[in-house]
Amino acid sequence: MQLKNKIFTRFFPVSLTLLFLFLLTSCQPDIQTVIKENDDNLSLDKWLDESSRSPGELLYEELNTEQSVVLVQDNILRSDTIEMMRALLAVIYDAGVRELGLFFLDSSQQMELDAYILDGSDKTRAEKLLFSANAALGYTEYCDFILFVRDFNRKLDTGEEGIRLLALGTDGKTSPEILSAALENQEDSPPVFLWLTAEEMDMLPDTPVILSHHGPGESTLRWNGLIEEVSAERDIRDRTFAFRTAAPPFPGWSEEEADIKADIYIVTPYPYRAVQPIPGFITPETAVRALTFFPEIGMEKPLSWIAFRMNRITRKAAAGYNRMVENLNLPG
Repeated sequence: MQLKNKIFTRFFPVSLTLLFLFLLTSCQPDIQTVIKENDDNLSLDKWLDESSRSPGELLYEELNTEQSVVLVQDNILRSDTIEMMRALLAVIYDAGVRELGLFFLDSSQQMELDAYILDGSDKTRAEKLLFSANAALGYTEYCDFILFVRDFNRKLDTGEEGIRLLALGTDGKTSPEILSAALENQEDSPPVFLWLTAEEMDMLPDTPVILSHHGPGESTLRWNGLIEEVSAERDIRDRTFAFRTAAPPFPGWSEEEADIKADIYIVTPYPYRAVQPIPGFITPETAVRALTFFPEIGMEKPLSWIAFRMNRITRKAAAGYNRMVENLNLPG
C-alpha cells in the first residue's frame, strides 16, 4: 500500500504537468486568433480616436478632383444602403455632381424621368418609372429615393441646377454602352456618381473610384463582427466613418473578406434590414408586362394569380434577407 502511494506521489505531478502542456499546446491556435482579433480591435479603436474620416469627407475629396465615383451595392435587398445614399446626396451635389446614374431606372423612360425629376411634371409617377425598369424591384425604398431626389431639386434656390437622374438600365439590366458613355472623361466636364450592383462591376473601366458599404456577408458578419463590435462600444457619432482601403485601419483587413474590391469602404450605423415591398405593386393589368422580370413564372391564367405570385416572390426575397439578419450574432 505504501509502495502504491509512493508511486502515485512521484508520478502525479509529472502527469499533471504533461496534461497542462498538452492542453496549452492544443489551444494555441485559438489563443493566436484571440490575440489577432484583439490587435484588430485595438487598431480600429485607436484609428477612430485619432484618424477617423467621414464618408462625406472622402467622397468630396474624390469628386472635387473631377474623379467620377461608383457605389457598388453588394445586395439589392439592403435598405440601409439606400438610406446611406439619401444621406450622401447633399455631399454629392455640393461636390459639383449634376448627374446621378441609377441601375434601377430604364433608359427608355429617360425623357419622362427628366420631366419628373427636373421639371416637376406630374404626368408620370415614381412607381411607374420603377416598374418600367424592373418590376422585380417593387420596393418602397427605391421608389422613395426617386421622390427624395425630386424633392431635393424642388428645394434648390431659383437658378440652381438640379441633379439629373441618369437611367442606366435596358430591359432590367445595366447597359454597358450607357455606363461607358457616363464615365467618359471629357475635358471640363463635371464628375458623375453612379450606383451599380456587385454583379455589374465587370463592366467598369479602371478609372472611377469605387465605394463599398460595409454590411453582413451571406449569413455571417465580416471579420467575425469586428466592426460591429467596436462600433457598438462607441458613441453614435463615432459609428459613421470611412477609410481608403489602401491604408485600412486594422491589420486583418482583406479584399477577400470585404467581398468587393473598393477604393473607399464606408461604415454607417443604420440597422441591417431589408427593403419593404410595395403592396400590390404588380396588378392583373400589368402582370403580362412584368413577366419579363420573373423568368421562373410561365404565362398562365387568371392574370390575378400571376400578379399574386410575382408579388409573393418579391415579399419572400425581402423576408428571407430579414431572417438572415435576425440570425446574425449582432452585439447589443
